[in-house]
Amino acid sequence: MKKIKLFSSIVIVCLIVSLTCFSAFAETYYITDGYKYMLDDDNNAYLAGVEDDRTELMIPAEIDRHPVTATTMLCCNGNTSLESVTFENAENMSIIGAYGFYNCSNLKSANLGSYVTELYRGVFRGCTSLESVELSDNLTEIPYESFYGCTSLGEITIGRNITLIQENAFIGCPNLVIRCYYDSYAYQFALDHSIPYILLDGVLLGDTNADENVDVTDVTQIQQFLAELAELDGIYLHAADANQDGTVDISDATALQMYIAEYDLPYPIGEVMTQ
Repeated sequence: MKKIKLFSSIVIVCLIVSLTCFSAFAETYYITDGYKYMLDDDNNAYLAGVEDDRTELMIPAEIDRHPVTATTMLCCNGNTSLESVTFENAENMSIIGAYGFYNCSNLKSANLGSYVTELYRGVFRGCTSLESVELSDNLTEIPYESFYGCTSLGEITIGRNITLIQENAFIGCPNLVIRCYYDSYAYQFALDHSIPYILLDGVLLGDTNADENVDVTDVTQIQQFLAELAELDGIYLHAADANQDGTVDISDATALQMYIAEYDLPYPIGEVMTQ
């Protein structure tokens, strides 16, 4: 009899300890206006999802007077109602947690506003309907799997502040076109991964002297460069490659002459440079 009582006492103690441990590690969630969130030790809110079928998600600056500073891991994972998300008003937001919008298959657009400073990996992985994304100018890195499998993603603008794009950030994005600046990290990334790009510098293919026109003076500039009487470098050396074969030679001067003479050419001379 004493053994049974002793055993029962041990079981009860174990249960109490287990419940105590569970309470210590369990997260407490709150719901306000459909926003699900948790609080950190400083009473900042971490958005953990939405509890309704809204199609447009506007991340607020505050919830119940708590600054919204981040989203949790898997925040809106698998939400098939969402079609757009914007962080434009989230002035306290700095971090979007890992796989935050993973497999949101109907999400078409995302605007990260100007406050977000850090993405964790896989934020938009598997968002197969995602067509357009506006990145925050404060981002410096596009991490692993950020847009992995975003098969509908088209043009994305990547500014000069981005200094690192992880290798598989855009795997499975067959329609991707990177809008970037010449000699930026994003430009080199596009070259290294054979991704089409549009240069934001606004320089026209064939405009070698920076006068925003393509005319006989550009032909002369190439001829002088080949004769080592003038210099061409940077984006204007790139613009001198009129036939886009990777080298600047007399055939580029000939292509410009034919363009000026209004021949039909297979090169986009006179247009903002793309690849």
